[in-house]
Amino acid sequence: MAMLRAATWILAVLPLAAQPPQEARIPFYGQELVYRYSAPAGAAPLVVLTEGVWDYWQAACGARGWGLVAPVNIVPAATDTYAKALEAIVTDAIQRLKPDPLRVYLAGTGRGVAAVFYARGRVPHLWAAAFAASGDPAPAIDSN
Repeated sequence: MAMLRAATWILAVLPLAAQPPQEARIPFYGQELVYRYSAPAGAAPLVVLTEGVWDYWQAACGARGWGLVAPVNIVPAATDTYAKALEAIVTDAIQRLKPDPLRVYLAGTGRGVAAVFYARGRVPHLWAAAFAASGDPAPAIDSN
């Protein structure tokens, strides 16, 4: 029975890694904020990606049955505007995708590292944890 459940789960989540991302558009301070997403149905963990290779992260998240969202039309930065944009994306994604709101993770590489440090500090209530690699946190550390 356990083998059957495992096989059913694998068949359900493997297509997530292969499917093209979808886009969502939400109002944001008189403009339109666009983010892409790939997510399973139901209460799965959700990764919010500030910067990174979408295909890599989608495959990693999809293989685990996790959702993934990433802003499209805003450059990652250690600013209040970017932190608020991530907050708007998370709020919309929670309503749209129905992930587990207690397992929303923030991740970023490269130029997205400073945005991870900044957003983790500015809107800490959103994140279960944060991951930053291969970048410079200095812009976030040097901010007010």
